[in-house]
Amino acid sequence: MKNKLRLIRLTITVVIVGLFVWFLVLSPYITFKQNESEMVKAAKRYYEINLDKLPTGTRISTVTLQTLSRESYIDKDFYVPFSKEPCSITESWVKVKHTDSGYKYYAYLECGVLKSTTDHKGPTITLNGKDEITINKDEKYEELGVKKVVDNTDGKMDVKDVTIDSSKVDTSKVGTYKVTYTALDSFKNKTEKVRTVKVVQELEHTIKKDTNNTGKVPLLPLSSYSDSIIFDEDNRRMWHNGKQYGNTYWGTKHGETFNDLDKNYAYDYAHAEGSYSYAAGESSHVE
Repeated sequence: MKNKLRLIRLTITVVIVGLFVWFLVLSPYITFKQNESEMVKAAKRYYEINLDKLPTGTRISTVTLQTLSRESYIDKDFYVPFSKEPCSITESWVKVKHTDSGYKYYAYLECGVLKSTTDHKGPTITLNGKDEITINKDEKYEELGVKKVVDNTDGKMDVKDVTIDSSKVDTSKVGTYKVTYTALDSFKNKTEKVRTVKVVQELEHTIKKDTNNTGKVPLLPLSSYSDSIIFDEDNRRMWHNGKQYGNTYWGTKHGETFNDLDKNYAYDYAHAEGSYSYAAGESSHVE
């Protein structure tokens, strides 16, 4: 009697576990595989009507689940198991390629944790240098290129197969630009990687550029100053506003001499500000 009860309990346990496995694993998987088949059938109907879209040679053509649904080649929605969330219509697709035996179709369906085993990942692109670089305004952008490209099925690829688009980089204007690197594997899975290029205008670079890399600005004669000069209350300093980077020029009011007091004050002030100091008729950079 006891053995019989044990057998009954074991049978019930096995049935319950089997039902859980069926409900949680097998049934969703079977539905998923059926949906894959539905996608392939829909894609075949799509290409039967759109013969001009069939690939030739080594080309591969792709139609997304979104297109198949929108154009009514599939008349139902696919959902993630145990939810009302639809499967991805943009990341799911059917690809077709021409082989010696005719056209062959490959489906990739993405429904939450359930994903087709069909290769769908593009190559991994590794760049030379950093993914974000900074250059000065009006400097030439030097392309650093690609270090390596590796695909999960094709293995190591030729870096020359990567398409580089740096056409949007404009070093004549301060701003942030993007250089795009695009690679395709043999199954036409695409990867895009971006390098960010920041074009800035730094004070030190601008001064060197405008002073032939000397970092020294000659003292302007008093006669060259105009109304753009503003005198400080101390009346021993003045600034010329005409330069974009705000270089400081030292002198005295009209009609006065540039005496030792002015020279010393100019030196002290410039040194404190990390700028430039000037004596009569000459200038010197203060570190």
